[in-house]
Amino acid sequence: VKDAERVLSRLRSWGVQPDVFSYSSVVHAISQSAKHDSSAPRRAEALLHQLEHQPHRQQPHLAPIRPNTITYTSVIDAHAQRGDGLGAEAIFTRMERAYADGNPEARPNVQSWNTVIKAWARQRSPEGVARAHAILRRMEQLSRKHGSTRMREACTPNVVSYTTVINAYAVQADGAAAQAVFDSMLNNNSTRARPNKFSYTSLIHAWLKTRSPHGISNAVKTLIQMEERYRKGDYKAKPNIINFLTVIDAVAKNRGDALQAHGLLNRLERLYLDYSENMDFRPNLVCYSSVINAYSKSYLPNKAERALAVLHQMKTVHLKPNVYVYSSVINACAHTTTAVKLVNDDTKKTAMDIADNMLLEIVQASADVEQDDQLLQS
Repeated sequence: VKDAERVLSRLRSWGVQPDVFSYSSVVHAISQSAKHDSSAPRRAEALLHQLEHQPHRQQPHLAPIRPNTITYTSVIDAHAQRGDGLGAEAIFTRMERAYADGNPEARPNVQSWNTVIKAWARQRSPEGVARAHAILRRMEQLSRKHGSTRMREACTPNVVSYTTVINAYAVQADGAAAQAVFDSMLNNNSTRARPNKFSYTSLIHAWLKTRSPHGISNAVKTLIQMEERYRKGDYKAKPNIINFLTVIDAVAKNRGDALQAHGLLNRLERLYLDYSENMDFRPNLVCYSSVINAYSKSYLPNKAERALAVLHQMKTVHLKPNVYVYSSVINACAHTTTAVKLVNDDTKKTAMDIADNMLLEIVQASADVEQDDQLLQS
């Protein structure tokens, strides 16, 4: 990057005037290094200043060399990489002023707006996310105000605009605010603002992090909406195993709702089977272990039988239980046999039989592993 800056400086010292493409290319390269170089925003701004104050060309028939949308947006991005919302917005203001003063090449576009939003969001502070949201609202207002299709498209929020703010609220553990932005996104008639898997995932994380008593319930609701949108043909909303695992684990651990966790696991299994065993939907050992553990900690009298049923489900998708999974089922059995008031003797006996069978399966699994090792060594 610094070599490119030196070449640009040398050309100017030789009396050769670099064009806007040359300037923009170097500014863009600088912005890409800003995350690891604190001097990058200052250097990018210096080049922008040079370009803004270029002397008029001697040949009247040649267009003046002035910064364009790419130049300004690259400098904004240099500040965004550093999480400098104030610096990014200051450059954006210069960009708007340049366009208003007669530089048609400096017209802000959606990417310019989004980069300012990103800069504020990366501050990871309540003030930063509030400012990011304010800019998003300004985009919405301007898009409704402009009659020109070209001008309206330049400031109409897209999926990146909304998702960046939703994710910023997720970082602040503010599920209600993230939901409000998501609802605005749904009310936006632009096809470019249709929620995608990142939008849904950010909203799920926002609800799981919030302290609201309805946080996990809303995360479950969002996950189900995501699945239903995908089943209706919206492939941009495609959920994956991580989405389900995150919510299943939260339901199992934080609410201890084994039945709901099991219900989500069943939905995931149906997705896996309905879509030709797509590996993106294949439940893993952690999904099943979370549900088994939830049953173990529940007050259900038949928790041991339910935990065993989950173990059998695991085998139907060709997953081999490990010692941890077997131990979780045994734990459910142990909690059943110690629940004196809630469980009758027949249920306790069933739990003990299940525990004995699990121990036998562990022994058999260990023997199979030992036999495989011997075959490999022979």
